[in-house]
Amino acid sequence: MDGHFQCNSGASFADVIDRMLRRKVVLQSRVVYRGHSDPDWLLQSLWERRFQHAQPAGLWEPYYIQPHEPVKIPLQRGFLKIFRRQVERAFPHETNRSDGQLWALGRHHGLVTPLLDWTLNPYKALYFALHPSRENQPAVVWAFHASEAPPCNGIWDDEVFPRIDWEYVSARQRAQEGVFTRLSHPIFADLEAYLRNKLVSPAVSACLVKIEILPSARSGLTRELIRRGINEASLGFIGESDNRQLDDVAACCNSALIATKPAAPILPRVDQQAIIEIVERLAGQWIAAIAPGKAQLTGSKAFPLFPVPAPRYISEAP
Repeated sequence: MDGHFQCNSGASFADVIDRMLRRKVVLQSRVVYRGHSDPDWLLQSLWERRFQHAQPAGLWEPYYIQPHEPVKIPLQRGFLKIFRRQVERAFPHETNRSDGQLWALGRHHGLVTPLLDWTLNPYKALYFALHPSRENQPAVVWAFHASEAPPCNGIWDDEVFPRIDWEYVSARQRAQEGVFTRLSHPIFADLEAYLRNKLVSPAVSACLVKIEILPSARSGLTRELIRRGINEASLGFIGESDNRQLDDVAACCNSALIATKPAAPILPRVDQQAIIEIVERLAGQWIAAIAPGKAQLTGSKAFPLFPVPAPRYISEAP
């Protein structure tokens, strides 16, 4: 299945979304969407962007434990405790929220959390991809198929990547039809790298799709958002006073977190040639053990890796 589409018009975006709905049936999944105004941004929570380094997945990549892994959980618990105290002081009716619900509440009000927010509505994700506007620059909408069936079912883990909670905990989350994923891996700090480590390439392309919005599609898609009534007010950014007060509480807590952020250690330099030599030596040993006298190194790739899928260009029908 294709894992990368390019859209040059509103009609081509609608066509890709229709494909995602058909794929949803095949994968027995629920599909969620996320918009990025910069196509180079990783699928990372605000917490991962601030405290962790990007770790690509691949045979030739050196893997490191994240710099703050030993203090990650105590730091998150302490930060959430500060946020809880501030929220309950301002809103006494919020005292019975679980930690997960409190993280979700904070995320939709700008709190730095380990949650990555998605929406069930592809056009609401598109709004975030196109706003703020970056004229003559592409944007991206990601589609993630949350499936309990093969080939995507092996990604779920109660500790590392728990299943999605589909309940709403705030008015703003409901307005945005929002849900969250949470990645808590000691090595990988973005969803795509985690999936590439857990699944073979065809499965990654099936459950995680990058929909690239070309500049030529911006004007037509902006008009479509207006037609659908998707704007700051409909997404819950303008309205109830509680929203603005929660925004202020989250901003205050973020400032305290940033002030206490521990310095990240410098990662060691990587000797790529040493990595290649070690892999070649180990591959030779394994091949010799599997089929002594019959198998030999060819000088090409040690393992038959799947190539990264090329984007499929979707044009308007004539």
